[in-house]
Amino acid sequence: MQPPLLPGTVLQNRYRLVNVLGQGGFGRTYLAEDLGRFQEQCVLKEFTPPAGDTYVQAKSRELFQREAQILYRINHPQVPKFHTILETDDRLFLVQDYVQGHSYRSLLDYRLQQGQCFGEAEVRYLFQQLLPVLSYLHGPECQIIHRDISPENIMLRESDRLPVLIDFGAIREMATRFHDPDATTVQATTVGKSGYAPSEQIQTGRANASSDLYALAATALVLLTGREPQDLLDDRTLTWHWDRYATISPEFGAILKTMLSYRPDERYPSARLVQQALQELEAASPIAPASTTVAPAMPTAAAPPTAAAAAPPAAYPPAGTTGASPAVPSTMATVVVGRSAPPPIAPNYPAPTPEPARNWQEEPRGSMMDNPWAVTVFGVLLVVGTGVGSWSLVNQLLNRAPGQSQPSPTVSASITPSQPIAPSPSSPSPTSQPSVSPVVSNQRLNLQPAGDFEDSRAIAANETLVYRFTAQPGQNLAISVDGRNIIASLLAPDGDAPDRNSQDIERWNGTIAIGGEYALQMRVAPNVDRGDYKVIVSLSAPTPAPTPEPTITPEPVPAPTPAPSPVVESPSPAPPSRPQSRTFSGTTQPQVPQTFGFEAQAGQQVSIRVPSGLRVTVLGPNGPLPDMAGVEGSVSFDAPVPGNYGIEVSSDLEMPFAVDVTVR
Repeated sequence: MQPPLLPGTVLQNRYRLVNVLGQGGFGRTYLAEDLGRFQEQCVLKEFTPPAGDTYVQAKSRELFQREAQILYRINHPQVPKFHTILETDDRLFLVQDYVQGHSYRSLLDYRLQQGQCFGEAEVRYLFQQLLPVLSYLHGPECQIIHRDISPENIMLRESDRLPVLIDFGAIREMATRFHDPDATTVQATTVGKSGYAPSEQIQTGRANASSDLYALAATALVLLTGREPQDLLDDRTLTWHWDRYATISPEFGAILKTMLSYRPDERYPSARLVQQALQELEAASPIAPASTTVAPAMPTAAAPPTAAAAAPPAAYPPAGTTGASPAVPSTMATVVVGRSAPPPIAPNYPAPTPEPARNWQEEPRGSMMDNPWAVTVFGVLLVVGTGVGSWSLVNQLLNRAPGQSQPSPTVSASITPSQPIAPSPSSPSPTSQPSVSPVVSNQRLNLQPAGDFEDSRAIAANETLVYRFTAQPGQNLAISVDGRNIIASLLAPDGDAPDRNSQDIERWNGTIAIGGEYALQMRVAPNVDRGDYKVIVSLSAPTPAPTPEPTITPEPVPAPTPAPSPVVESPSPAPPSRPQSRTFSGTTQPQVPQTFGFEAQAGQQVSIRVPSGLRVTVLGPNGPLPDMAGVEGSVSFDAPVPGNYGIEVSSDLEMPFAVDVTVR
């Protein structure tokens, strides 16, 4: 790594460095003044790629440019605005807004020195202000996963006391993508702090919206308890224990528990649903008056750091040292992991609790059979009962007329309300609540060849309503869902989601690649009793095949005077069919697959050339082909059956691509 630049250095005659705000394994963060904007303070993030040859340097700049394009798309007041990029003296810089304030890590350290932690009201305020930011980032406009939410990466801005999300960590992710210049494929990587990032992100590198929500809930517990996630999570049972360190209302604890579920499908799939759950909680049990500001109080400001070095740690976070990067070092390092990590290890369940040792000093209780009087009474009762039962049975058989059956008498009893009914010994306890069994209803829609469907309903927590309809390749499907506390999911004929935007649908639009029966599943969000919605499903007619023009047969021309019969040669065999080639091109969006279709006959060879950095899943007429999911590199196979095939192209970066498909 190159040495840090000295304070006072001016880059490109515009940015004058003031001091170093922070330093990590992938670069440094400087506080600077923009001389072209009246000495306005800004942040310069230096990206230091690993040492290497010309290939490494060229790849560094390419990935750096892509990262800048991602940050350029973000336009939210609670995310530092990206300005420009700088390349000077083999150094790469990102220029962003400077956030004057303190990181939540610094605020927590300040509280701990005073023997305090954050209260539930302050954490709920943090959620109310930060969840809309995550909804914006995860939404269709950005489609960005932060991947590194923690107390270090949330700033409390002094000007308006709003939380600001900083340090998206994608630069660190890119730094590991080109350690091997001779590799033919690019290994996908990601970042995350152990304890804050969920297990699937750490072990496999895959992250989605629920991964950020998991990290936000873990951050909340750290602020509430003053302890790191490793101290709160039981590795054996995979359950979180915060009761001994903090008092949280059961309703808010249920929201955090859902966000921290070990299984991704049991978490809230979107920040919007967490907002709805929090709004209902605030309406039912507000923890503070609406006029009361529950933003954390700012510590008393100290003298700003000098230009030579950052101020030493004090009893409170010094002002001016926690701009776009926290001055207080993180207690948990951000790690970079690869997608080729081993599969998750099954949790070790807790060992069975040993039975307490028997106290041999106590006199054992005697059995009833040791008492001779009890044995005598029991024998008499047994003989009398057997005799009475036998007599009743014989008497009933003798009194029954031949060929007639005696109806069983109907016993009616009137129960006086004032007389309580004693529960029988075998009946369950009156306090036990009967379990509500889930109810799944199916409704079939007739949308062929084209049609619209609209429905409005309210469903309970144990209800799931599934709309089923048939779609053909080439048709355009549009789905709109408006409601509260509802999770809408679209499933393809193979039972999987067509793409990553098919969970928690509000708006979905796409072209059908695989024909068959689709299912739109409606269910209530976790920890909610009821939900209501209005859904609209529109399916367009398939594009008709072009009608061939009729061939005009020419009129016969009279034959000339017959000539000697020519030598008739045997007809030559028909030439083999020429291979058909198609090129599908476009630009990938991170974590958003794109699907393209083509036709093939049974036995034809299909060759697909996949550029480096892309993943391809091959779809057949009956679903994904075996061993053809998430393939990196070129593939070739023989079409098992005739019909419509498709390829699903995805990448972790935004990049142009061109995939060649040849059918011969």
